[in-house]
Amino acid sequence: LLKGGKYGEAHKQVTLLLEKKPDLLLFQLLQAQIEAARKNHAMALSLYRDIYEQDKKSLSASTYYAEELGQQGNYAEARKVLRRAVRTFPKNVRFYRMLAKAESEAGSKTESHRATAEAYALLGNYKSAIQQLNIARTFAGKDDFYVQASITARIKELEGLLALEKQK
Repeated sequence: LLKGGKYGEAHKQVTLLLEKKPDLLLFQLLQAQIEAARKNHAMALSLYRDIYEQDKKSLSASTYYAEELGQQGNYAEARKVLRRAVRTFPKNVRFYRMLAKAESEAGSKTESHRATAEAYALLGNYKSAIQQLNIARTFAGKDDFYVQASITARIKELEGLLALEKQK
């Protein structure tokens, strides 16, 4: 129904489902997706936020909430959600890509390039990851020793992985 654009009927059906099982995450997400499809983004955002607040470790809740925040231009809040998501799901390339966009849109070029680097590293593309970290280092403030040091340490770690890869 949702894919067919029958939003009114989809809304009726999900309402019936939620009456039977109001705590089922799948039905709650479906309700929010229907509201987003109906262009009722304020309601969709509210529903996604409620779902996310119930379980901040849910991959689905984190994904949909961050996407809706981004669609509404609230990148500052999206990056908070995504920073938590990459800590919870450290091997999720999609979250790193979403975080890179949110960081960039929120004005943090350093963190955007760091997130992009982590996405590349997860894909095994260490050379591109190192390039992204070198770019991140240029955006980091010269006086921010912690950021500079952490970027340098990560570059060295990735260079080690790259060297091991070349030995194979």
